[in-house]
Amino acid sequence: MRLAIERLDPVPVKPRQSADFIDEQLAELFGTYAKGLSQIALGAVRRPHEMGLINTMHLHNFQDLGNSEDWPQSYFESVFELADDEALVLETELPEKRHYWNVQVVDGIWNQAEILYRQTSLNGHTAKIDSDGRFRAVLSQQDPGFANWLDTADHNYGMLIGRWYRCSSHPTPTLTRMKLADVSAHLGDRSPRITPDERKAAMRQRLIGSQLRRRW
Repeated sequence: MRLAIERLDPVPVKPRQSADFIDEQLAELFGTYAKGLSQIALGAVRRPHEMGLINTMHLHNFQDLGNSEDWPQSYFESVFELADDEALVLETELPEKRHYWNVQVVDGIWNQAEILYRQTSLNGHTAKIDSDGRFRAVLSQQDPGFANWLDTADHNYGMLIGRWYRCSSHPTPTLTRMKLADVSAHLGDRSPRITPDERKAAMRQRLIGSQLRRRW
């Protein structure tokens, strides 16, 4: 269903904005708002980095930033730092009841990595669960041939951020750093693999899903 809301009484016509007003608003936007937002973003990466959470996961509820204790959600996060030929293998148990969960890649200044044309996020709908009931994903620059690939989007430094929302438990995932060439032996046959053609098909579905995603 789509709704539009309109006033029934006459709406005064907005006057043309003056050059001085536009200049004032742009100065506020770029001089104050953009600077403040950038500081928040840089601080979001600096905080876990200074805590030593490099290639190590940490569980956080962000109540200090305003999340209510009544919200049944937790976030897991880590700064990642990898060489071109390395990978991080994320492993976690899954809550018995899980309304929503996800994991995503952000860059070193807290921007969501390219989301339409790269698989930089997974959630309970798109992720493939391993044969033992656990979730495992591979963060790397190159496609490792496993379904649960998290593309770094050519970033060697950034963050992995995930969320458990309305879940019966909030496990903390583990991260294991290794050479990309060793990932196949580490995961073995328990993690679903994917062919190049299957990856292309999955990425087409991802693009369609992103275009149709509700934004309001």
